[in-house]
Amino acid sequence: TMRVMVSAAFGNKLDADWMASKFFTMMDNFSSFAVCRIVFGSAPLPPTIRLHRRREEIISSLKRSIQERRNELNATEIDSSDASDLLTLFLIDDKTASNQEIIDEGLTFLFAGSDTTSFFLQWCLYYLALYPDIQCRIVKELADVMEDSESIGMLDISKLHYTKLFLNEVQRLRGPISSIQKGVTCDTTLDGIAIPKDVAIEINFEILHTDPSVWGEDALEFRPERWDEPHQRSPFSFIPFSAGERNCIGQKMAIQEATMFLAAMLQHFDIRGENLDQVKLVYDPLIKPK
Repeated sequence: TMRVMVSAAFGNKLDADWMASKFFTMMDNFSSFAVCRIVFGSAPLPPTIRLHRRREEIISSLKRSIQERRNELNATEIDSSDASDLLTLFLIDDKTASNQEIIDEGLTFLFAGSDTTSFFLQWCLYYLALYPDIQCRIVKELADVMEDSESIGMLDISKLHYTKLFLNEVQRLRGPISSIQKGVTCDTTLDGIAIPKDVAIEINFEILHTDPSVWGEDALEFRPERWDEPHQRSPFSFIPFSAGERNCIGQKMAIQEATMFLAAMLQHFDIRGENLDQVKLVYDPLIKPK
């Protein structure tokens, strides 16, 4: 998925294999870096140094790619409808955006959208194997929508109603991100608790997405049909991609990618599994099956 993300974000201006190699090396160091960060703060210990070194290599490469694309756009006339990657769209639609702003969005798109999508797809396969009746229903829907086509088109995705319910339910119970931090921009009160400005609040998605007062007494059950039932839930009761102005830039692409992946898999394979009751959740730092 990292190679797909690199191509979608930066086109041919970035070596996808090089980026994937640097990314996976950096993520291998992430757990030890996180421990050092918690225990020793920003002390320059080896895990911290290694991670920052890899990050700077990636940022340097991104800066070169951005400048090359800026030079190309300055030399030619191109419309946003002709853009084939995210970088080009950024530079055309917001000519005032700084390199740092584009790098921040690009890093979010790449790093938040590679392993997260991969683990999300693994959980999709797990639930398909765990519930054969749900798998059969999705296969039938795909057959009805795609008819004789060998691949799914963008217009077909909007017609896959039950598949969308399934993906929502997987995200609700096994979203790859367990929590997110938000900074408080002004003194406020939340549920009777005074919260001062500049405090970081951690929102736990697992607790939020399984709250019985919101999702009912069967909140821990996997039941896609719940998304078709009348409800009065707040739009902030389900935020696997965060919410507000700082929500995930790649959420639409992630769902489209997952839908296309499932369509391709279920056209050719019957998803089954053994010892599914022994599958465990691993936090490293994302939620993945083991």
